[in-house]
Amino acid sequence: MHRILEYRLNDPLNDFPAIYHFKDLDPMQIFCRRSCDYFVIEGSVYEVTSTALEQDRFVIYLNPDKEEQPFPSAVQDRPLGIEIRLYEEYKESPEFMYISCFDHVEVFSRLDSTFLTIRGKEYERISAEMDQDRRVYVLYVKETGE
Repeated sequence: MHRILEYRLNDPLNDFPAIYHFKDLDPMQIFCRRSCDYFVIEGSVYEVTSTALEQDRFVIYLNPDKEEQPFPSAVQDRPLGIEIRLYEEYKESPEFMYISCFDHVEVFSRLDSTFLTIRGKEYERISAEMDQDRRVYVLYVKETGE
């Protein structure tokens, strides 16, 4: 099983340059990261355009998202888990709750779900991101009314 993950800019004119590289990751952590729609690093937000499996590594291709910014008021230094935010277009999505997770299997089971039941209400997944700066997964949801 491959244990290398590389983030690359989706820039064919510059031969898809690598911007971040992980060695020896747990495969389930790689799958969690591949299920995210956005990646945050060094204060910049990138949108995931595609993923690939190469001979010796997994690759995630990114485009810079100039319209999005990391949340300046977001909590730092949390244990493994998922920050749940109620999706708000064009403004900061408020944090709804934080779900602490035992391992990346538990993280993946939530990130990869289209619908989640939280506090007795159903929510739909809008998008997910890996915020490398804060080392946290963020899941954006909206209430379905169910």
